[in-house]
Amino acid sequence: MRRSLRQLRSQRYKLLLPAYGGVIQRCERTIRDTLLYYDVRIQRIDRGLRHLAALGQEATAFEIWKSLFPEDAPYERMRDQLLLVIGALDCLEDEGKLETVRRSDGVLAHHHV
Repeated sequence: MRRSLRQLRSQRYKLLLPAYGGVIQRCERTIRDTLLYYDVRIQRIDRGLRHLAALGQEATAFEIWKSLFPEDAPYERMRDQLLLVIGALDCLEDEGKLETVRRSDGVLAHHHV
């Protein structure tokens, strides 16, 4: 998604018609704000993983989610928030900033490299 948004950013559009949501009329601003939203979250996860790496620890996506979102957040939003964390982990892995290992219990754990 971020790659596609960066490609869109290099063009000038009057309107965007995304697959979901409404018509976007402020294309440049919306693309910029969306990229910033995701980049900030990826940076927060990266910082947290670097901190854990300094302590010699790793974390699961669920543990990262728990550290980022308040406990009183509505349960219905958990799925979307957890998917955001998993997407950020994928981005960091693609950038070579983290490694994912399958623990003996089958759970995926992530650590900063």
